[in-house]
Amino acid sequence: MSRSRRSTSIAGFTSCRSEKDDKKFWHKRMRQRTREVIEAMDVTADAADFPKVREVSEIYTFGKDGRQRFDPVKNPKLMRK
Repeated sequence: MSRSRRSTSIAGFTSCRSEKDDKKFWHKRMRQRTREVIEAMDVTADAADFPKVREVSEIYTFGKDGRQRFDPVKNPKLMRK
């Protein structure tokens, strides 16, 4: 692993190591809302009744808030994996 380096100088804004718990919570909520629609569904229901991703989840509340470029010359430690 002595050569384990990033190929691009992009890193995530983070306050956590992983988004695993956030994603588990989001998928659970999405399945729950979908199940509610299916249970209440009748003959006249269509695809517009199903929840949209943005209705169920707000990605900016996750532990990682996006990605940003950095200068690898000024921050060589960030190039390590």
